[in-house]
Amino acid sequence: MKKYKLLIIEDSVTLNNMLKRALKSITTEIVQSFTLQEAADIIEDEDFDYILLDLILPDGEGEELVEMVPKHIRNKIIVLTADDDIEKRSYLFDLGVLDYFSKLNPIHLIISDIKKLFSSIEVNKNMNVLVIDDSRFIRRKIKNVLSPRKYNLFLSESGEDGLEVLQKENIHLILLDVELDGMNGMEFLEIIRKEQKYAAIPIIAISGNDSPHIVARLLKHGATDFIKKPFIVEQLLLKCDLHIKNYQNVQLLEEKTEELKKAEEVKSRFLANMSHEIRTPLNAIVGFIDLLKHKNLDEESAKYIDTISEASKTLMGVLNDILDFSKMEAGLLRLEKVEFSPLKKFQSIIDLFKVQAGKKNITIKENFINIPKYVKSDPVRLKQVLLNLLSNAIKFTPEHKNIYVTIEYKDNRLYFSIKDEGIGIPEDKVEKIFKPFTQADDSTTRKFGGTGLGLSISYEIVKLLGGELKVKSEENKGSEFYFDIPVEVVEHKSEEHTVSTHPLRGKVLVVEDNRANQLFIQVLLKKLHLDYKIANNGQEAVDIFKKEKFDLILMDENMPIMSGIEATKEIRKIQKEHIPIVAVTANALPEDKERFKEAGFDEYISKPVDITLLISIMNKYL
Repeated sequence: MKKYKLLIIEDSVTLNNMLKRALKSITTEIVQSFTLQEAADIIEDEDFDYILLDLILPDGEGEELVEMVPKHIRNKIIVLTADDDIEKRSYLFDLGVLDYFSKLNPIHLIISDIKKLFSSIEVNKNMNVLVIDDSRFIRRKIKNVLSPRKYNLFLSESGEDGLEVLQKENIHLILLDVELDGMNGMEFLEIIRKEQKYAAIPIIAISGNDSPHIVARLLKHGATDFIKKPFIVEQLLLKCDLHIKNYQNVQLLEEKTEELKKAEEVKSRFLANMSHEIRTPLNAIVGFIDLLKHKNLDEESAKYIDTISEASKTLMGVLNDILDFSKMEAGLLRLEKVEFSPLKKFQSIIDLFKVQAGKKNITIKENFINIPKYVKSDPVRLKQVLLNLLSNAIKFTPEHKNIYVTIEYKDNRLYFSIKDEGIGIPEDKVEKIFKPFTQADDSTTRKFGGTGLGLSISYEIVKLLGGELKVKSEENKGSEFYFDIPVEVVEHKSEEHTVSTHPLRGKVLVVEDNRANQLFIQVLLKKLHLDYKIANNGQEAVDIFKKEKFDLILMDENMPIMSGIEATKEIRKIQKEHIPIVAVTANALPEDKERFKEAGFDEYISKPVDITLLISIMNKYL
């Protein structure tokens, strides 16, 4: 904060010292004077940033000092007096004093106002005020009032001149005479309020006519405020300060919003990069594990492979939780509502967990009530919620206990309940259970593991689906998580595309820069008896495509020299007939799928690659 050199002219020793102590923190030097003559001598010898002046002094009145000093010194004077005469106030403002504070106010408020004044003047040095008035006298008077406040003033005598200034300068406030020759104030308002770049500029209309009808018209046409001529100087000052401050707050909010937007973009790019860097090596790990599972392994090797497989699934789950949470924070969590068979979907999820529960001798008992044949919702996100809830139920339920899953359809809604006979949640922890990174306590994390994100993500997904995830729990007796969501019942399921299961034929161009992933795809393609060629980046792919014919391209995105999207655009330019291109990428954010589609890809599959899904896609084209 800038500090100032002050002169305090006050005959009361108590008040003079009080002001000195109170303003010490914002000053480099404070000089005290107790008489008019002493003050005049001091001003003649020294320069000050500001002067606090009492009007009633032992050897004369303070206004005598105002009258005899040059204008640039008057602009530094802050009158501080018990004399509250309106005419005297106006006279002193006309002379050019900076401000006028009444001693009738509490001293702490006076000191606060003085500090605010200093602060606003520092800000005003960067504020441009356009004054449009055809009266030379009014322009000069406004200049005398606003100059001490350090505003940068631009004076125009017509609306046309004012428009020219607006086009050249960054204006923060406009004082607009309504009764102008030529283009009047109303016409000026209509013109500039049509321009988006001028929409936020506050405009104070000034007129000798303050009839409600005129004021209402001015405000309707875009004026921010109104002052009647002849104006009271203090009123003009207050309104200017108020609207400049409001304008600054709006600008600051817009800047912060822009900063947040940029921060979200940076975060989104970071997430995309992190996803790519983790998913790329994980793709090779998961892929080779799946391939090894089909080998004839001895019992010990098979056990090791199963352990590695479980570990990789756990790692993938943690990664997905982190990415989903980050999407959720950034407002990027999206739904994709499609038709599906709820009975088939929910039964397959429960059957999957029955195997896991059986290892702990836990019984899952399901009860489906009045479930429609087909509904429309987001089966992927709904599955994610059920996976989280069932996984938690098994994790926190001891051996030889039960888990009850009830799903019922009624009144156009699906009702879900997952009830366990587990350890339960302490009463004081129930309210926090849906907050990110929260578990019942630290010992829960140590004993059972997990990121503490699953329930938080599930809560947000259910909210997006149109419901609310709730919990009832009793410590050492169990918990029930339940919710209901609206669904659209579909009478006839849309016909699904079926793919050929005949032996595959054709030649595949694999565009992948990661050696481990190249090896994995090669092994898979050899097993499928397909010809293939490897390109290490997008540029290589384009060069190879110009020389050889392919039936399918599997294209990574993040590669050196040329990315997958850039390569696809180049291939689309030179192809003689349409070649199917499938994005096989670690970019797994919600917007990626649409981005790849717009770039010309036919299909999209994220890493780690689901081999069954990849083979299904190849069946479609080969």
